[in-house]
Amino acid sequence: MVRVAVVGAGVVGLATAQPLLVRGVEVDCYEAEALMAGRSLGDTRIFRLLHADPEVAALAMKAKEGWQEWSAMAGKALVGPEGVMVSGQPAYAWHQATEAAGASVQFSEVLPASCEVPAHRPVGPFAYDAAGGVTDVRGTGEFLVRQLGHRLITESVVAIEANGERARIVTAQRDTSYYDAVVVAAGVGTPKLAADAGLLLPDRLEHHVRFTFRLEAAITPPCWIERSEAWRSGFTSYSQLTGPTTWAIGAGLPASDVAWELGAEEVERRSRTAVVAYVEEALNGVASTPIDEIACDVTVPGGDGFDAKRIGPIVFVWGDNLFKFAPWLGRQLADAAVNG
Repeated sequence: MVRVAVVGAGVVGLATAQPLLVRGVEVDCYEAEALMAGRSLGDTRIFRLLHADPEVAALAMKAKEGWQEWSAMAGKALVGPEGVMVSGQPAYAWHQATEAAGASVQFSEVLPASCEVPAHRPVGPFAYDAAGGVTDVRGTGEFLVRQLGHRLITESVVAIEANGERARIVTAQRDTSYYDAVVVAAGVGTPKLAADAGLLLPDRLEHHVRFTFRLEAAITPPCWIERSEAWRSGFTSYSQLTGPTTWAIGAGLPASDVAWELGAEEVERRSRTAVVAYVEEALNGVASTPIDEIACDVTVPGGDGFDAKRIGPIVFVWGDNLFKFAPWLGRQLADAAVNG
């Protein structure tokens, strides 16, 4: 029987292990910390077909089919019906790229009637993706973890070595195991494991913090990617519901405010100051005191793309914003592990 190890139990790692199990492959999934932690942390994400690159939009369309399959298996919708709106000058290019991929999205110079967002004066133009919505992160994690059961191993992998046609994994407890293939989807831990195998990956990081606020208005807004910089030059944001009356906001800030060297506490302070000011000055019907926050580390430069490379029997995958691609991406990585 083919034996495969997956290193990392975030959404991509779990999404890779799940189809391997379905195929009857013997799988071990290693995670050093909590399941669905790191870049998979939190309750919600945004799923969207809207992207600035037609190829990436086409992959999102394939991922949408995967989300529908997962939802059927989980017995609950894992992507909500809220839709996704992009505003500002980039909206036109995103609309054109997504239409070129074959997806149907709307474009208008004025705010679509269906897109009621908690803001004083949203600045267009606007692209709207009715197929997008809020991803249920917690429900997705629970579904995938149930699939794996005892195949989840809470151990830190410190080394992976190609040994002929097989791979050797060494854990922090100095346990050694051999596999026919290994898939490494360990988030910020991937570059070090790759470097040990002779592959140099992007490893420059910056801090990011997302804040959650109470909605005072009784509305159900779409997920909102704000790119106009109308409120403040250099400030962009993404927002989505995290519950019926809670609204999460993540900001794109100047590099000088999120630099790794500043430290997590200072970046959290600067991010909080900027986002609270944005809520007070640009939004409407949102309480200005954060009730929750989620911090993570992101790779610079970030974006919507991803990449993968094989070294012998070891496959490394890396990138940011991978959650929305997880059903499709996991299946491709499973194929790579089994079929080369």
